Amino acid sequence: MIDTATGKSISRVIKTELFMRELTEPEINKYLEQDPNFNIYALGYDPLSYYSSTFVKKIEGSYNNFTRGIPLEVMVEMLKEFEK
Repeated sequence: MIDTATGKSISRVIKTELFMRELTEPEINKYLEQDPNFNIYALGYDPLSYYSSTFVKKIEGSYNNFTRGIPLEVMVEMLKEFEK
C-alpha cells in the first residue's frame, strides 16, 4: 500500500491455510456442472457459492483473505498506520 501524497509505503504478508475435506469425484463433477465460471476465480472456485461452500473443513488465518481474496481486516489496520 502506498500513500501517493507522502510516498510512504506499507506491506504485509498474510498467511491463510485452508483444510479441505476429502472430495469424491462425483462431488467435484457436481461443482463443475453448477458453476460455469469455476476457471475464472483466482482461487479456482467461489468459496461462498454453489457446492464448493461445503469443501472447506477448517480455516486458519484470515477469513476475508480466503473468501474475498484480500485480508480486509489487515487493510484497515494498514490504513490507520498512514494516519500516524
